[in-house]
Amino acid sequence: MSKPVKYKDPVTNTDKWRSEVTKNELVRERLKILAHKNRIKFSTVLWDTWYSSNDNFEFVHKDLKKYFVGALKSNRLVVLSKSEKLEGKF
Repeated sequence: MSKPVKYKDPVTNTDKWRSEVTKNELVRERLKILAHKNRIKFSTVLWDTWYSSNDNFEFVHKDLKKYFVGALKSNRLVVLSKSEKLEGKF
């Protein structure tokens, strides 16, 4: 993946490069291609903490109608039910 966008790092004040597409956008697009265009049959997506985000989990579960297994970092907050979420119990 090329990184054509140049920006200034505010901490180190050095020039850096980044991609126009995030890693999460890229993985969702690739999963969409596998599931719809290539018609690869799978029921579960497995990934590490690098891709464990709410947007990715919702995409796999709601859009692709698949299950997911993903590791979470120890500092992530989770909620196990809708009622707990409404009460703010993470």
